Amino acid sequence: MNELYRAEIPIGCITDQKLHDLLRCLVSKVGLTFQEICDSYVKKNTRNYTSHLEVTTDCNMTHTTYSCGSDPYATATVKYRPDEELKNHGDE
Repeated sequence: MNELYRAEIPIGCITDQKLHDLLRCLVSKVGLTFQEICDSYVKKNTRNYTSHLEVTTDCNMTHTTYSCGSDPYATATVKYRPDEELKNHGDE
């Protein structure tokens, strides 16, 4: 896999929703046609819907990874400092 772009954004500078929007934007720019982008925004369970821009989440005690797209795809990883682990995962 070739890495096309990497950015480090301090966690206090971006909300979860903006992070998801950013991943969708990057996947759209790099790998989708206009029609694929439109089909990703129609209602689920309709004929034209595609899941190209769905964001999935994988959590563990040290980090959370958000992924979007399939080929190419974009990921974002939020790493927790040891003193933040209990705060972030204590309410789950």
